[in-house]
Amino acid sequence: MSLEGEEGSSCCDTGWKTVPCAKIMHFCCDRYSKRSLKSAEQQHRYGQSKQAKVFEVREQYKTPDAQEFFSVSANKAALLNFLCETWSNSEQLNPALGSTCLYLGGGFNEETKSMLITEGSATDIAALESTQQEADNASCHL
Repeated sequence: MSLEGEEGSSCCDTGWKTVPCAKIMHFCCDRYSKRSLKSAEQQHRYGQSKQAKVFEVREQYKTPDAQEFFSVSANKAALLNFLCETWSNSEQLNPALGSTCLYLGGGFNEETKSMLITEGSATDIAALESTQQEADNASCHL
């Protein structure tokens, strides 16, 4: 998962309209499908001898133990989905962005979904949708 920002005057091409952006932020989440080699390695690396606890991720004040929480893939996926869904549906966030464009990708329950959040709108960006495998292959050919 990364949150990256770029300064400067640019435009975001949503596929059907161009949005002026003073700053662009990317929230990109790397998740592995259950049948991937990376998932198998992650399971081996973080394997637990006791039963893993799956938490319900929602707005709350008390946070669980970070090591216990992040050692379970389902918890990480639920947290990423909560953040992406909250940000893309938040009436408070959209106006607060001002001229910043926020791209969300890989964090939704629908893993290939990508969205652009700008002042006053949330737009699906089909051109950015990809699986983890497609993203790895694309980055190898850059």
